[in-house]
Amino acid sequence: MVMYAPNRVLSPVKKRYFELVRAGDRGAVAARMVGVPTSCGSLWFITAGSMTVFDVGPISPRFLPQDDRITIADGLQATTAQAAPSALF
Repeated sequence: MVMYAPNRVLSPVKKRYFELVRAGDRGAVAARMVGVPTSCGSLWFITAGSMTVFDVGPISPRFLPQDDRITIADGLQATTAQAAPSALF
């Protein structure tokens, strides 16, 4: 006779829970959608390694905007590409 926990949830349910969490649903909502208690979903999440989502505030004005950084990087790459052939001789 095979012994199993009667309250054990099948892996497709657990997989669907994590798909919903990955898609952006909150844990409680995802747990309700797959039909398990919120505490069960929380335990799955903690057991899987959980994650901390930090609320990042606005970027400090002392940093360059992303568009400027991309322009600088493109310029550096173009300069390096022009200098590389002359460096071979």
